Amino acid sequence: MKAYMTIEKGSLELAKNLLEQALVLYKEIDHKYGASEALFNLGWLSLQQGNLEDGNHYHQSSLELKRQIGDHYGVANELYYLGVQEAFHWGNIERAKEFFWESSDIFQDLGDPISNSRSLRIMDDLYILEGWYEVALFTRQKMAREYQRIGDIAGIGFHHTQLGEVYYHLGDYQKAEEQCRQALAVLEDRIYPFEQAFSRWQLGMTLLARDQAEEAH
Repeated sequence: MKAYMTIEKGSLELAKNLLEQALVLYKEIDHKYGASEALFNLGWLSLQQGNLEDGNHYHQSSLELKRQIGDHYGVANELYYLGVQEAFHWGNIERAKEFFWESSDIFQDLGDPISNSRSLRIMDDLYILEGWYEVALFTRQKMAREYQRIGDIAGIGFHHTQLGEVYYHLGDYQKAEEQCRQALAVLEDRIYPFEQAFSRWQLGMTLLARDQAEEAH
C-alpha cells in the first residue's frame, strides 16, 4: 500500500524500492500471487522510467507466475502489456499481435464488464496495427467519452493522444496536433511520464508532417 501511495505522490524511485522489498518478502513466504503483483508493478514503473529491458523482464516473470497460479485476468493483463512493448517500443508488430490476440481471447472468455472493456481496448490497438484507422477512430472516440464520464485523468490524456495518432494516420494533421496538445494540457504537472512522452512524440511526428521541423525538435 505504501508503494502505491508513493507512486501517487510522484516518488517513483522510492516506490520501486518498496516493491523490490515486497517482492523479496513474498518470495520468502512463497506467496506467488503477491510476488506476481509486485513484479507487474515493477514492470510498470520500469516502463514509466524508460527502462524497457527491466520492464520486459518483470512483466515476463509476472506472466510466468500468473500462469502457474491460474490468474486468468492477470495473464491477459500481462500479455497486453507485453504486446504494447513489442509494438510500440520495439516495433515487433507480428509478435505484438500474438500477445494482443491471446490477451483479447482470455478477456472475452472471462466475460465480465471489466474484461469486456479490456478486450475492446486491445482490439482497438489491433485496428491500428492492421491499418483499420476509421474503425479505430470510432472506438477511440467512444472510449474517450467514457474516460471523460468517469473522470480518469490519465485515460483522458492518453486517449487525446490516441485520437491524435488516428488523425495522423488519416492525414488530418490539424486535428492530430489539436488532440496531442489537449493531451499535454491534461497531463501537465501530473505523474504520468510515459503518457507525456507518448504525447510529445506523437505531437513531434505531426509537426514534422506539417513542415514545422523546428518546433518538432
